[in-house]
Amino acid sequence: MATRGKYDLYVHGEPSHPHANRGLGGNFVLFYVGEDEDEASVHEKKLREHSQLFDNAFGLPHSELLPFLQHHLGERVSLSRYTKGIRLKHFHFRIKDMNTLIEWLYCSSLPTAMKFKDFCCLYYLASKFQMHKLLSELIDYIQTRHLDSGNVFQPTQISHIFKNRDAGGGQLWEYCAKQTIGCLIWGKKRSSWVSKFEEVCKANPDLGPALFQVLLTSGRSMYQEQHGEACRARSSERKTKKSKEGESPEVEESKVKKSRKVWSKKRAPRRSIDKKDRSNGQWRVANSVLEANEIARRLAEDGGIA
Repeated sequence: MATRGKYDLYVHGEPSHPHANRGLGGNFVLFYVGEDEDEASVHEKKLREHSQLFDNAFGLPHSELLPFLQHHLGERVSLSRYTKGIRLKHFHFRIKDMNTLIEWLYCSSLPTAMKFKDFCCLYYLASKFQMHKLLSELIDYIQTRHLDSGNVFQPTQISHIFKNRDAGGGQLWEYCAKQTIGCLIWGKKRSSWVSKFEEVCKANPDLGPALFQVLLTSGRSMYQEQHGEACRARSSERKTKKSKEGESPEVEESKVKKSRKVWSKKRAPRRSIDKKDRSNGQWRVANSVLEANEIARRLAEDGGIA
C-alpha cells in the first residue's frame, strides 16, 4: 500500500482527511453496496449523528442488529461474517449515491448539478437512513433549481415521485403535487405539458384523486391558520384595551367567566366568529374546491380519473 507524501492532496471529503478525523474516534462502518459489493466506509460517530436509523441500530445488542436493519432496509440486507460490514444488495442502493451521501456527511455540501435520477436515488437513500437534515436540504435544493431555471417536474417525473410518495415523510410528493396543481391551473401556457400529463394520468388512475386531496388539505390548513391568527389578534386587542383602562386582563377575564351564562350542552350556542374573517376563510376554501373540481373535471373528460 503506497504511503501518502507530505505534499500530496487529500480527496475532498475523504474520511482520512486530517481535519475530518478530529474528534470522531476510530470506529468505522463498512458498507458493501449493490450487486458488485462496492466498498464505502464512514465514521460511526458521524453516521449516528445524522442518521436516526443507525443511531438506533448501533445501540442494540449485536444479535439484534441484523433483524433491525432487515426490518427497515429490506430482507436483502446482510452482515459480513469477517468484517462485520453491512451489505446493501437491493437494486436501489448504488455506490454513486452512497459516495454523495458520505461527502455530504463530511463536507455538508451537495453537487452543484444533479440529474433527476441521481437526485431521487439520493433522496430515497436519505429516507431509508432517516437522515432528516439531508432530506430538508434536498427539498431546498430542488426548489432552488426550479426557481433559478424556471423549470418544473415533467409528467414522467411526477409519476415516479407519486409511486414513491411516502419516501421522506411525503415532503417531495407534497412539493411536487402543489407545483403540478399550479401548472394545471395555468395550463394554457403549458399546453404540451398538460397533454403529456393527461397521458400519465390515464396510466396512473390514482394520481388525479391524490392531487385533489392535496389541494383540499392545503385549502383547509390555510383557512385554519388564518382563522387562528384572527382569533389571536382579537384576543390581544381586548387585553390591550382592558389594560389601558386600568384593570388587568386576568381580573377582567375572571369576571367574565363568573357572569357568563351556563348553557346545557345540547343548547349551547355556536361560538361567534367575525363575519369578515368567516367569509374570507370560506371564500378561500370554496375557491380551492372550485379549482380542484375544475382539475378533476378536465382530467375525467379524457378518462384520467376513474
